[in-house]
Amino acid sequence: MRAPLFAAAVLIGVMSAGCGRVMAPSPEGLREKTVVVHVHASHRVAQLFSAVADRFEQSGDAQTGAFLRMHVSDSFGSGFLVRQDGRMYAITNRHVVDLAEEPEIEIEGGVRLAADVVYTHPVYDLAILAPRGGPWPEGMHAMNISMRPARDLDEVIATGHPGLNGVPSYQSTMGRVANSSLEIGHVTYIQHSAPIDPGSSGGPLLNDAGYVVGVNAGKAPGRDNVYVAVPAAALKEALGRAAVLVRARENPGWEAVALQLSCRELASEMAGDDLARSSVFAIGSDLVAERGFESFRFLETDARTTDADRAFFRAAFSREPVAMLRAAVALRLWAEAHDLDGSAVGCNGGGGAAPTEDARMTMQFSKRARESVWRFEQGQWRLAAIGGLRPVALPPAASNKAVAKDDKKEEKKDPASRRARTLPRK
Repeated sequence: MRAPLFAAAVLIGVMSAGCGRVMAPSPEGLREKTVVVHVHASHRVAQLFSAVADRFEQSGDAQTGAFLRMHVSDSFGSGFLVRQDGRMYAITNRHVVDLAEEPEIEIEGGVRLAADVVYTHPVYDLAILAPRGGPWPEGMHAMNISMRPARDLDEVIATGHPGLNGVPSYQSTMGRVANSSLEIGHVTYIQHSAPIDPGSSGGPLLNDAGYVVGVNAGKAPGRDNVYVAVPAAALKEALGRAAVLVRARENPGWEAVALQLSCRELASEMAGDDLARSSVFAIGSDLVAERGFESFRFLETDARTTDADRAFFRAAFSREPVAMLRAAVALRLWAEAHDLDGSAVGCNGGGGAAPTEDARMTMQFSKRARESVWRFEQGQWRLAAIGGLRPVALPPAASNKAVAKDDKKEEKKDPASRRARTLPRK
């Protein structure tokens, strides 16, 4: 199976359940400018992840089960604030908020503020958050991004809120840049020696003047004391794109145009020879929960998947399960469209789409059409459900009955909660 997107970097994310030398940064200032990012997965995503965690635990793999539960329990990472075009945004890692339904920012003093994910970078582990329902309160402090990139042997400071007994605890550490252009899977990172721990993901990496030179992303797999950060250049790019999206949403009719573009791009990539990395992040959280694990099973059993692919899938899943489940769904759709549907023709429907509502679209291919449901999630329209998927057998789990029971309870409370689930199979 052709899967070029799997050249992507795979890091062990640490998430818990200027020019010239100038005055050194104030320790107090760094503390008040480094925030905690709290995340909560939706009820359905949490239930389905728990069901699969049960399977691992029943098979004797308690560690993977606990790892999966961590991704849908109330967990946290780190972040910081910056300004762009007169607006203030919170920065963190994409993997921190990957399944977040309503993230919150906690500032110094324990105050929590509601936020929305307005942009996630398709290549770098970056997410941009904006305040929900209005501007941030007065008195919040932003960090400045360095105009000069990090250089080998530069002194650096890492700040964040790693967990201590399950509670965020502020931490600042020092080190040096070991490699200012570390290549992992064709993506460039900053390798440094300032220790970071679970919960530090998304915190800033600063130079000795207190300017941001990177965003801490995790530890490099298979190496001791090798910490990596996304370079400031990628952060500036992400901020620019986020600002464009925020401004675009102020224009009437933008949502409907964006929906058509998202649907057409995914349909085209599904029918093409290769699958672009952006397709992975067009897969919504509900579809990840509904079809992610069986899609992973599909890749394991598909005849076109090589032994090397399978080994990569398993190793990567143990480090970044959510990203790999998104990739599994995207590759499954690509494989089926490549085999059955023919070339992409276009998309129909979704007129008058609003971010507060789900939109139904017909993805038209040369051989047949597929009905789909789209949901506005984390600053973009994402595929929430699609019809016509081939059934894939999964081992039975005792918790499946419990999930179904919980789903019925949710539907009684909110009948609309079912609308974006899997469409009837053809």
